Amino acid sequence: GTPSDLTHFLQMHLNGGRYGENRILQPETVAAMQEMQRSNDGSPLGFGLSWFVGEGETGDVYYHSGGGPTIETTMRYYPDLELGVVVMGSVNGYRAERIADALVSALVHERGLAPVAP
Repeated sequence: GTPSDLTHFLQMHLNGGRYGENRILQPETVAAMQEMQRSNDGSPLGFGLSWFVGEGETGDVYYHSGGGPTIETTMRYYPDLELGVVVMGSVNGYRAERIADALVSALVHERGLAPVAP
C-alpha cells in the first residue's frame, strides 16, 4: 500500500470504522480486529486481526510492520492517545520503528502526558 492507504486505514480505526462520511467497518468489527487472539489453551498469541497487540508507556498499542528489499514500514495505533503513526521509506536500515518511537515520545512530551502505570 501507499502512505495514504495506511493513513486512511488508521483514520478508520481512530473513528470506530468510519472514514470521512463513509462507514467502512462496524464498530464491533473494529473492536474484534483489536482483540487479542488466543490459542486453543487460552494463552494470548500477541496479535489481533491485522494488528500485533501490545502495551507501552502510553497504554495499548496496535502495530504492524513490513518491508522488503527496498521498503521499510511501520504502522501504529495508540487508542489512549487517539493517535495513528505511519513511517514508510524506500530504503532499508533507516529504522522505521525508532523513528515511530521518537515521534510518539515527542508528542507525549509536548502534551505533558505521564506514562500509564503498569
